[in-house]
Order: sequence, then C-alpha cells, then structure tokens
Amino acid sequence: MSYSSVSAILKAGLDKVAPAAAPAKPTPAHTNIRGSSYYQ
Repeated sequence: MSYSSVSAILKAGLDKVAPAAAPAKPTPAHTNIRGSSYYQ
C-alpha cells in the first residue's frame, strides 16, 4: 500500500467506518462433516 493510498483513506475517513458484516454461510449437509461435539 502506498503513502498516497493511505493518505486518501485517512482524508476520506474510511478508517473510521465499521466493516460490513459478511453474511454467515450455513455448513452444507454432508456425511463427512463432523460437528463441534466430535472434537470435544
């Protein structure tokens, strides 16, 4: 990242913007996928 890129981000106030939350993807149903209880 260059100085000019960082400068532009700071001038626009983008460092203070909350990140967009990524939608949670459900785990696909599959016989080889073990749940969290398997590893406890």
